[in-house]
Amino acid sequence: MTGDAMALAARYLESVIEGLDLCPYARPARRAGGVRMERIGSGHGAEHCAMRVAELAQDDAAEAILLVFDLDAGDPRHEVRVFETFLREFQNLYRATRAPAFYSVMFHPLIEERVPRTTPDSLIQVIRRAPVPMIQCLRASVMEAVRAQAQSSARERLAAGAESAGWALTDSVLSQSVAQANFERCGEGDGRRELEDRLSALVVRPNDKGAS
Repeated sequence: MTGDAMALAARYLESVIEGLDLCPYARPARRAGGVRMERIGSGHGAEHCAMRVAELAQDDAAEAILLVFDLDAGDPRHEVRVFETFLREFQNLYRATRAPAFYSVMFHPLIEERVPRTTPDSLIQVIRRAPVPMIQCLRASVMEAVRAQAQSSARERLAAGAESAGWALTDSVLSQSVAQANFERCGEGDGRRELEDRLSALVVRPNDKGAS
């Protein structure tokens, strides 16, 4: 792809993730200088990726590390199933480095929703239909702090409206809050059309790859 992957990834983050406010932490992390983007070529395997993330993770200011895959046409990782297997291999190798803990998820142009009717969970797959394959790594300590803050705020809101203290708040409930908010904005109607239009505008077509 001759290096265009990095530009496409940046446009995806700006137009889709930040442009539609799909992740409340994306813009603050970028503005604070906490995002690292790393180009990964076809000659780079899972071990290289794991070692590179381990190196970048030594910088405490790195909250998010985004591996952007700039792959040759024949690279099997263009297939989503192959990339899923690659992600698991990368995760296992990264754990073996004993570097600071990071959570990792994949983005890929061929991710499918696979359900007849959109749900908050299935919309996540639509949102992760990035124009190039990517692996996003988020520092676990930062995410735990964000979760604790969100949990505290949620407790305050619940307590303010509760008649008694007889309620329990679970992380599984909190983990759905962003997905539910995105679903309400982009799950159907004009919001869904806007999301699909922005994703389609970033699609790399065969005739585009050789264009200057």
